[in-house]
Amino acid sequence: KAKSGLFDSDTVCLVATNAIAVAAAAEKAQDSGFEVLQLGSQIEGDAIAVGQCLAGILKSAVNAELPIKPPLAIICGGETTMTLPKNPGLGGRNQALALSALKSLSGVKRVAFLSGGTDGGDGPKNDAAGAVVTGEDYVCSQKLGLKYSNAMDRADSYSFFKSYEQKRFGRENILHLRDGPTGTNVMDLVIMLVV
Repeated sequence: KAKSGLFDSDTVCLVATNAIAVAAAAEKAQDSGFEVLQLGSQIEGDAIAVGQCLAGILKSAVNAELPIKPPLAIICGGETTMTLPKNPGLGGRNQALALSALKSLSGVKRVAFLSGGTDGGDGPKNDAAGAVVTGEDYVCSQKLGLKYSNAMDRADSYSFFKSYEQKRFGRENILHLRDGPTGTNVMDLVIMLVV
């Protein structure tokens, strides 16, 4: 019962939250020489729309529309959602978010965009926790014959990134984040860099 007094002497301390993860990423970025802009730990909504919105913020940083100048790390966290088609491909919300940003950042120089799950996973039946893209990846992927619209329509970001890694670099684990299970889950992180 709420007024029983049973827990009056107890102290509750959260040792892992998304806000703590965002702050730790910000501290690491600062130690690495980046100015840091933290957007908080409450990012939510459709992964595709959020990816496009965050890519817009990153483009604003490149165009000197933000009060902080490069080298800059923009960091946020939270958890987005996805609406899946009838027969979805592979990949979760973080890979979809990065794939969405891929096209939005097309041609933007000196940027990187990472979206990843803190638990080390991102959707069923794949080994990635998320993905990282740069401003040159969209044009390069199109020159290599990859079907961006098809991957977006089918929610098949994992296959898109895997094919791109193999065709461009001749190996995997360039764009996909593959660190394996972390043993904790404090939602997702997005780290955007301008150098």
